[in-house]
Amino acid sequence: MKVLYSEQMNTLDQKAVTEYKIPGLILMEHASLALEKETIKQLQKAAVNKVIICCGMGNNGGDGLALARQLLKKKIEITVFLLGNPQQLKKDSQDNYIMISKQLDNIYCLRSNIQDAKNKMVEMFQKELQKADLIVDALLGTGLDRPIEGIYDLFIQAINESLCTVMAVDIPSGIQGNTGKILSRAVQADSTVTFQLPKVGNVTYPGAYNNGKLIVADIGIPEKLIDTSEFAARISDAELVNKWVRRYRKDDHKGCGGTVLIIAGVKGMTGATVLAAKSAMKSGAGLVRIACEESFVQLFEQMIHETTTIGYPTDEDGHLLECAKTILQNQMDLADVVVMGPGWGSSKRRRTQLEFLLQKCQKPLILDADALNILSDNMELFMHNNKQWVLTPHPGEMARLTGLSAEKVNQNRLDVAKNFAEKWNTTLVLKGANTIIVNEKQETWTNTTGNPGMATGGSGDVLAGIIASLCCRTETVLQSAVAGAFLHGLTGDLVADERGRFGMTSGDLIEYLPAIMKKIIE
Repeated sequence: MKVLYSEQMNTLDQKAVTEYKIPGLILMEHASLALEKETIKQLQKAAVNKVIICCGMGNNGGDGLALARQLLKKKIEITVFLLGNPQQLKKDSQDNYIMISKQLDNIYCLRSNIQDAKNKMVEMFQKELQKADLIVDALLGTGLDRPIEGIYDLFIQAINESLCTVMAVDIPSGIQGNTGKILSRAVQADSTVTFQLPKVGNVTYPGAYNNGKLIVADIGIPEKLIDTSEFAARISDAELVNKWVRRYRKDDHKGCGGTVLIIAGVKGMTGATVLAAKSAMKSGAGLVRIACEESFVQLFEQMIHETTTIGYPTDEDGHLLECAKTILQNQMDLADVVVMGPGWGSSKRRRTQLEFLLQKCQKPLILDADALNILSDNMELFMHNNKQWVLTPHPGEMARLTGLSAEKVNQNRLDVAKNFAEKWNTTLVLKGANTIIVNEKQETWTNTTGNPGMATGGSGDVLAGIIASLCCRTETVLQSAVAGAFLHGLTGDLVADERGRFGMTSGDLIEYLPAIMKKIIE
């Protein structure tokens, strides 16, 4: 499914009207019918029958006015608040206002900008809230780009403080449609009905949290028009992953699953390597090899039995000897994909090792954790990029890579990720709630699987192992990254369903991986 910027959705609407001759009033009518369907569900669930519809002066408010007409036909008790003068509404919204105003007594309009009129409107709203069961938020749409203030701020505050169920129209008021940023204050909805396709603000946090349950409703925009439209990203799904990931065949041998090479870390962080290795095996890798300093060989052989462990010598300061470089070069040549970074440490000698490995590795390369931290201080190392790199930063690591604060990264995750991937010719997996995956061609995906219980030590190492394994079963590193993030999150969801989110560990993810692989791939 496509995800759109607000401007792209506006273009889609306009083309439906101008090129396909679908009247805007018809699109608004379809939107109101979708809203009516969800409203009825909410009322039946709670066995209540009193609805307040809060309308702004844009098309979002017009959808709310059209909904009021539909609910009147169902004999549902409604009250409408319009935060402006109805004479200033656009034509389609005004037509709906005229129709509803002739049928409904409980419709309050802010016909004056004087403060006294605003105060009276807020007082009336607070009074009506005490009798309401469901609030429909049709105040502000996806085009909002300034902080909430004035009477809109007061209405949103009152909505959030009420005990009513809240349903938002298209996007909760106060959420920036292109980023998911909360513009000073936003409606916290229990459900959101968005039209035709989700907007970036519907799927990007923190705004996505305010959706509650997100319902995507068809309002009649032609499929042909949608297929040719520009979009910000796509949402990954099981059907896509099933299509991309190669299944087992009866004549497969271990070489068919590919060889994953993980270059191990330092004392005290060997667990990261083990987690990456186990997750690679559990997600279908035929062979997993661990390359480590000679002093760690016995330790890894005790910790994990299914891998091959290759030791390489270093000098007393930990720098690679020439024979070690030969060993590592040979192992990279034998591998189908290489993982660097989990549990590495970021000392100066690691920087030297990373530069050698990046320069010599011509295979797909998963760079995580400390490898990213080293890169952030040595961006010139990107000169060795073979365009098969997959970087998997969390927001803090992304902040170091970009020079932005983690807060700035999270305020505009999609654009930050896109700009970085294009600038540095790489595939990027920006981890976090609704992980973003994008490559240098700006092919962009957002992942909606996963849950907060996965925010635990080692979860990123598991993801690195899954992506590495899938590099051997997909056609591109982008496909492996998209599929890996989806399966990783879905595994976490299965763990949460069966064991709960509290106390979830990375080991739980590895344990449940085969069940998810069976469900989605086989």
